[in-house]
Amino acid sequence: MPPSGGSCCPTYECACFPGSCSLPQVSCQPGFRPEVTMEGCCPKISCVPKGVCVKDGIEYPPGSPIYTAPNSCYECNCTSMVSSSTLLHEMNCQAIICNTACDPL
Repeated sequence: MPPSGGSCCPTYECACFPGSCSLPQVSCQPGFRPEVTMEGCCPKISCVPKGVCVKDGIEYPPGSPIYTAPNSCYECNCTSMVSSSTLLHEMNCQAIICNTACDPL
């Protein structure tokens, strides 16, 4: 802003004009959502975790079963544990226990 008078040295007032900032388009990966925060005077968009598991691009909330292939020998669930490397919830898969006993004749 222009200096104000009244003394031998002008005083300046800094002003923020967020409308002059560019706001880039952000496309987040599955399991993440865009979040706008202010960085100085301008908004910043970053992708933050949604708190879900992701398998094959599909999001699953914690506690839910995760789809596996029809002939898969595993049952998977989305856990409440968060991976420190991906920031997504982790899947837990267990081998399906098959019945190996014969039915009585």
